[in-house]
Amino acid sequence: MTFKSLSSSDSAQTDYAQQMKNIQMKSQQDMLEKMKTDFTNYLTNAVADASSKESTAASQSKLQF
Repeated sequence: MTFKSLSSSDSAQTDYAQQMKNIQMKSQQDMLEKMKTDFTNYLTNAVADASSKESTAASQSKLQF
């Protein structure tokens, strides 16, 4: 573990501000990753649903002839 000597409160404020910025950036990164995953899942489900409907429609049209 390393200790940093803080000669002034400016240094502590700068460190605190940087930590808060890092936390905010990590939160945004996590949120974007979740949105990406959600969107990928949505697209996967939409394609699967469309494919299923297409298969059903094809089967029904074959039965009619």
